Amino acid sequence: MLDWIMLGPAVIVAAALLVLPGATLAAVLGVRGFGILAAGVPISVTVVAGSAILAPWVGLRWSLVPVGLTWAALLLVAWALHRLVRRLRAFERPPAWRRRPASPWPGLVAWVLGSLYMTYLVARIPGTPSAFSIRFDNAFHLGATRYALETGNASAFHVSGFASLDGVASLYPAAWHGFLSLVVQTTGVTLPEASNALMIAVATVGWVSGCVFLGLVVSRHRILAVVAGAALACCFHTFPFLLLNYGTLYPNFLGVSLLPVMLGLTAILLRVRGVQPEVTRGTALLVLGASLPGLLLAHPNTALVWALLTVILASVSAFEWAVRSSQRGRALVTAAVVTLALVAVTAAAWSVMRPPRDESPWAPYRELPGAAWELVTNSQVFSPIPVSVSVAIIVGLVLLVLKRRFAFVAVWAVIGAMFVITVGGPDGDLRWFVSGVFFQDNLRVVALTAVSAMAPAIIGFVALARWWMAAVTWAARRLGVDSARTRGRVARVALAVIIVLGMLVAYSRAVNPALHWAREAYTITDRSYLLDADEWAMLQRLPELVPEDALLMGEPRSGTPFVYALTGIRVAPAYMYVIANESEETIRTQLNRSDANEGVRDRVCEAVDDLGGDVYVLNFQRGRYPWMYRGLNRLGPPVVEEIAREGDVTLERVTICER
Repeated sequence: MLDWIMLGPAVIVAAALLVLPGATLAAVLGVRGFGILAAGVPISVTVVAGSAILAPWVGLRWSLVPVGLTWAALLLVAWALHRLVRRLRAFERPPAWRRRPASPWPGLVAWVLGSLYMTYLVARIPGTPSAFSIRFDNAFHLGATRYALETGNASAFHVSGFASLDGVASLYPAAWHGFLSLVVQTTGVTLPEASNALMIAVATVGWVSGCVFLGLVVSRHRILAVVAGAALACCFHTFPFLLLNYGTLYPNFLGVSLLPVMLGLTAILLRVRGVQPEVTRGTALLVLGASLPGLLLAHPNTALVWALLTVILASVSAFEWAVRSSQRGRALVTAAVVTLALVAVTAAAWSVMRPPRDESPWAPYRELPGAAWELVTNSQVFSPIPVSVSVAIIVGLVLLVLKRRFAFVAVWAVIGAMFVITVGGPDGDLRWFVSGVFFQDNLRVVALTAVSAMAPAIIGFVALARWWMAAVTWAARRLGVDSARTRGRVARVALAVIIVLGMLVAYSRAVNPALHWAREAYTITDRSYLLDADEWAMLQRLPELVPEDALLMGEPRSGTPFVYALTGIRVAPAYMYVIANESEETIRTQLNRSDANEGVRDRVCEAVDDLGGDVYVLNFQRGRYPWMYRGLNRLGPPVVEEIAREGDVTLERVTICER
């Protein structure tokens, strides 16, 4: 517990970076009440990730300085835009809170309580602040962040350059890395500690606040809505917990956490039936415009998901308008044309913004009937059914249909269809079209089901809570409780008890198993896949064994990419999806033959000189891909000299060129 308390300042800094820049801009754009906190998060992502791109263009090293300058400039832009939109009276229709401002305190209290619980849940995944995910993707994320810190450049056009000795970079969504590097700079904690602090901040400030805001948008019962949003945010095993194991996909995690507030703002902008206008439509438009760049730089596939959600809400709203129109026939034709145009544009973007098909090898894990059952029961990835959450979702869907509020039902159905096709459909063109933007990756789509089910779950939660309180009040009256105030207190206490019981059911049935599964990604054992105990012991010794300017060579599909991320020592290749240069290729394919052939020796020594002259071989799980790294197998004197050993793991220095 004490070590997590010591990490508290880093968590606070991460949360402040996620809230303060965007919250001030949101307030200037016209957001009021709890929405300032929730809407501020995606805008903050725009500010930080955008300033990381702008900083090198104006000659600034990456730090809080370019963030502050960008924020100040955007404040002026936001003020001007808000004044412009306010002049469009027909577009700016004051919502209820403008006439009678609603107190932000219920939302803040619910958010604080939900965030405390979420902090406990997320902290259980790594176990200790210094633990880190030993998955392939995290080797990239930590390495890219170290590279940003060393070069003073956290731009999306730069951070991937760490993976190549030549510094060749391609565009990569770097919002996570920008935040992470700022946390390290500001607090002085290690990269793994900063990563865990940011993970907690995103889950609490981003996800929980977004769900609370969505509750305010979809339900007019404000107190129950904020309680529902905060409680349910912690009860879906599909997000954030499953995504914090797999990959580990931190950029995707950041992007998905922004979707609830984006969904709520979009519903307000499109005047979805039954939605409560927490902000004006003009303000919603401005906030969405300010948030979209951040969503793209968090992860492009989440921006595409938001576009899809927008198309769904807009299409349903268009047809609902057409049905109510006095000229129904013409209105229906107009709605159909608008819907087809939106679908066509989205489908085109969906087809273009995707990786190559041969880089998306993941197969479905279920058959179609099983996938459909998982969707309906909210038991994705073979989870036990979390009865309380599942009942809330089903009740909410039924109520939405009965009240003819079909927009959020359509959101649940479309994302659900994506889920069923991805995890249960046969490999083929349909599955590729649906899930190609997610690398056909099951868990990326699984995470979206929490977003699509959140609004129905909140509505179901509120209805069940009201029915429960009415039943308790009736029972208290029948038992002779005459005071209305006393009956109200009894009903509220009974509601609190049933909410806690429902959360405990969700925890025991789904959340706790998901936490245990996610914990595997942060646990180093004698048999852990990517980095085992011997390799970890060797990695910790490397700064004492290897000069700072040396180069380590090893198999990138083992734990070697973590060497640069955690120690700063150069590694080649630094990541598995990198094409080695000619010198690297020579050593990794010919080093073990350099003593038997003079021509090979000359080529190897020329490559060693080209790489700096001081080359080491780090044997992490050697032999997993012998055909790719055959030159690093079966090494011995005089080609190399063993420097250190941990179990079967060896560190060897190339000495063949010293003869």
